[in-house]
Amino acid sequence: MVNKPVLESAAGELARAMASPPFLYELGPEGANAATAAMQQAITSLRSALHTD
Repeated sequence: MVNKPVLESAAGELARAMASPPFLYELGPEGANAATAAMQQAITSLRSALHTD
């Protein structure tokens, strides 16, 4: 029996989103940089929304 990894919900969503094309290596340098920047911005926005003091 193989154990499936258990991820936090946000990590699981990211893994599912990254599991289907287009993959970063298919986008070329500019496209991959833009996709990575957009993902980092989304993560930053989510963190800001979750950390309401």
